[in-house]
Amino acid sequence: MANYTITRHTESDHAYGCTQFSTMQIEGQIALDGSVLDSTVVWDITADQGFSISVDDFAFTGATQINASATVPQSTSWENLLAPILYAKMVQISTVLIRITLYLSPDPSQIDFSTGNNFVMPGTDVNITVPIAGCAKIAGHSMRFWFNEPS
Repeated sequence: MANYTITRHTESDHAYGCTQFSTMQIEGQIALDGSVLDSTVVWDITADQGFSISVDDFAFTGATQINASATVPQSTSWENLLAPILYAKMVQISTVLIRITLYLSPDPSQIDFSTGNNFVMPGTDVNITVPIAGCAKIAGHSMRFWFNEPS
């Protein structure tokens, strides 16, 4: 049992054809910030009640980790994902939330994500699977009681 869920992160000022793992786009649209075809897809990994999650315990299967941040919030960056994803980033938001950003175009403001070509929607459907491996852990710490008999 995974003990977490993955959902698409939504914002109130965005229009979504579907809030989960698919969207409808028109041939020729280019992935750009602020355009109809957004340059990023953002997912949230949320731990179930009683569990916690850490970016250290999750990975994109088959991708290459290019950066692990020791700063707060802790994050990991990834490349060599399936096309059309250029890069991905996992950011530790809290002990129960990791935010994943999938980049469909380069982001000059991010040194790790500044190269590559913007995704252009082809005339056919694009279906990819983004394999994420990881585990949630039981939240909290253990406690032991020791009873000693008086001698």
